[in-house]
Parts: sequence; C-alpha cells; structure tokens
Amino acid sequence: MTSQTITSAFPNPFVPGTLSRPAIIAIALVPCADYLLFDQKIGLSLFIFAVLLAIGSALARGALAAPGIPFLVLALLPLIESVGPLSIGFAVIGLIGFALTSLHPRPPHFLWFAGTGISWLYRDLYAAATRKRPAPATPLPWSGRLLQWLVPAVLFSAFLWLFSRANPLIEAGLAAMNPMIALAQINFGRLLFWLSVLSAVWPFVRPRLRRKPPTASATVVAAAPADGWIGLVLGPASILRSLVLFNGLFAIQSALDIAYLWNGNTLPDHLSFAAYAHRGAYPLVVTALLAGAFLIAATRKGGAAERSGLIRLLIHLWTAQNLLLVASSILRLDLYVAAYSLTYLRFAAFIWMLLTAGGLVLILVRMMFDKSNGWLITANLVNLAAALYVSAFVDFPGIVAGYNVRHSYEMSGSGTHLDLDYLKSLGPMALPAFDAYLVGVPAKPPIFTEACWDRDELADRIRTNQPGWRGWSLRRWRLDRYLTSPLVATAERQCAQAR
Repeated sequence: MTSQTITSAFPNPFVPGTLSRPAIIAIALVPCADYLLFDQKIGLSLFIFAVLLAIGSALARGALAAPGIPFLVLALLPLIESVGPLSIGFAVIGLIGFALTSLHPRPPHFLWFAGTGISWLYRDLYAAATRKRPAPATPLPWSGRLLQWLVPAVLFSAFLWLFSRANPLIEAGLAAMNPMIALAQINFGRLLFWLSVLSAVWPFVRPRLRRKPPTASATVVAAAPADGWIGLVLGPASILRSLVLFNGLFAIQSALDIAYLWNGNTLPDHLSFAAYAHRGAYPLVVTALLAGAFLIAATRKGGAAERSGLIRLLIHLWTAQNLLLVASSILRLDLYVAAYSLTYLRFAAFIWMLLTAGGLVLILVRMMFDKSNGWLITANLVNLAAALYVSAFVDFPGIVAGYNVRHSYEMSGSGTHLDLDYLKSLGPMALPAFDAYLVGVPAKPPIFTEACWDRDELADRIRTNQPGWRGWSLRRWRLDRYLTSPLVATAERQCAQAR
C-alpha cells in the first residue's frame, strides 16, 4: 500500500468535510469511558468499553473489518475472566490489530502504534493549526482587524449591561459566570481523565501506518567487509574453541546435578538439598538464556556452523546439555518450593524455565530445517504470547494459596509451617484455601485462631466490597458463588467454636 493510498483512505479529520467521522466518534467515546470507568470498580466495564472502541474504530473506517474480528474476540476474552496487566495488554494488542486490519501492517507498525499513538491527537491538532490556508486577496493589517471588532464589542457590552440591569435572571447568570466560581466547580481529575481517554482512542479511530522517511538517491553506504571484526569474534576458530570449552564446563555442571539432584547422593556437610536447589535455580536459567543467545549467533546464516560438521555436532551436544540444565533448574526449583512453599516469583520461574527449554528446542529445529533467525524470533514470540495469554485466565493467587495449604506442615506433616501473613497478602482469592485449612487441619495448631481472624477479614472484605455490574468478572462471580458453598459455612462454624 502506497502512502498516497493511505492518505486518501485516512484524510486529515480537521479538514472541513472530514471532521464528522473520526473526531465525532472519538468525542462520543469520552462520555462512555466516563460512565463506565471514571471513579468506578473496573471489571466488565473495561470489556464493554473495549467493544465500544472497536465498534468506533470500525465505524470510523466505514467497514467492520471482518478478518480482524476473530483475533479481536480472542484478545478481549481475558478481560471477562479478570482485569489485570496481562488481560489489558492482550486487549490493547487486539484493538491495535483490529484498527490496522485493513492496512496490512507488519510488526514494526504495531510497535510504532503502541509507542507513539498517544501523541497522534496532538500531532493532528498541530498540523491543523499550522496548515496553510489561502490568503485573502488584500489582507488587512492587525490594526484594521482590531478596528473591525471595536464597534461590535462595545455595543455588545453595553447591551449586556442594560439587560442585566433590567432582567435579574441575566444578572444572576452573569454572576454565576464568575471565573473563580467556575474554577471551583471544575473537577480537574475528571478533565485529565477525559483528555487521556481522547488521546488514547484517537489513534484507533484514525489509524495510519508509519511512512518511511525519504532517502537521498545520492547517498551511498559502503558495505562492511565480510571478514572484519565480526569474522574474528564469531568466526569458525572462535566458535569452535567456545563450544569445546562450554561443553566441558557444562558437562561438569550436568554431572553434579545428575549425582546429587537426580540420584539423591549425600551432599557435603552443612549443605541441604533445599539450599543446593536454591543456589542454582535462577542463575541456571540466566545461563541457559545466555547460551541461547550464543547459539543464535553461532548458527546464523552463512556462519561457521553451516561450513563445519564438527561445529554442528558440538552445537547439538551443547544444546542437549542446556536442555538438561533447564530440567535440573526445574527440579531444583521444585525441591526448593517443597521446602519453602510456593510464591508468585517461583511460579513465574517455572513458566520461564519451560519457555527457555522451548526456545532451545526451537534452535535445534531451526538448524534441522535451515530456518532463518527471523523465523526463530517469531516462533519464540508466538510461544511467549501463548504462555501469557493462557496465564491471563489462570487464578495464580488461588493456586499459590491452595498449594501452600495442602503442603504445609500442619496439613501434611512435612514441609514448612503455613505463612499466614503471605497467605493473607494474596487477597480474596485465597479465601477457599483458608477454609480448606480451617476445615481440614487434623489438629488445631496454635495459629488456628489467628487464621480464623484473617479468614473472616477476607470474607468481610469480599461481602462489603461489591463492585456492581461495572466491576463484574468471571473470577469475581466464581468467588461470590463460593461464598454460598457448604465449605464456607463449615469453616465459619469451626471458627465460632474456636473462639
């Protein structure tokens, strides 16, 4: 699509005759956002506004852009489950893709849209203000234009004063127009919200692609020599030596993991399995990421790996060792969680380790099928997007709380004691875990009464903090239904007896 086509498809909305669609739709979306979002509990209302924004974007283009609707629906579904950073991020990506559907954008256009879209309104306003207009045949000097307003202004003021003296309603109206009184009535927070909404919706109702800057035909860029410093840093000799050293070092680490983690051999004195696992869980993931970056560079198109069978063999061997390294990291983290309970960070580390292992497998696939680095990056981004999308539907607080209760010392007879402060910090979604603990604990521990108080505080917070239909979400709906379950009544009876 040429820039001329883009210009004709999306004319300047401030030019007379073209204001009606994008500008009016953007202005109409502002009161919708005010009603749904301003000073309200955010939930279903954000999903509704996203749908309205998508409809406004389609109306501004004059078409529903049917090919982009399935992608938009998938992107907005996480908002129904729960409003959070992931669900909002997917909604923004879906809306950007829907807005650009008819323009056939590439990934750089998505990034440019997300990074600069908030400023498009002000750029268009500036363009409209500085747009050259046809000058009159005989322009008047500023003094002449001022004199043209002298008589109307003087007579208008005189008439207004006379009417105010004759009509008390006009007098009261003028008194109410006192600028200090008007300023006292203005909610500047709301004005800032309106301006932010208008700036945010503007790029969706008037999308455009990034235009390439003009290139000077006389500019000639000299090609870098193929055997320059890159040939020395990532040449066959450098890569071969690196792989020999890396494979030897990784073999030592893998042998230690096999001996102590996988076979359970006795560790040296003053070193527990939990401490051994904790020392290596996160550094090994960083190691695997650095290894992946080196593998990408070593297996680039036209690199040494394409010309040497030995280098390819060492790369396959080292990749296999990295996969074993990631597997050992997962086992280390599992041992550490078993000893010290589960947290958000440790849960995220599990997911990150799986993504790292997937990236290493993709490197092998890239070499086997002779794919480009662009294909490898795209495949990893798809994996990452899929993991984040699934995570948007996962109740992480409930999972973490349930795991910690089931594997606590009070419930299982092993592991660590239940950390009530952390359990409470997980928020209302931890209430089912509290109830499972209070009902299922074999013997009432010393912290039983404290757990009852924390549990009742969460339940009261849920019952009193009713968000209304604007704050509705599937997760909140499931929590409200849980409050009517028999387990809740049993837990409340247990607490009443304990007190």
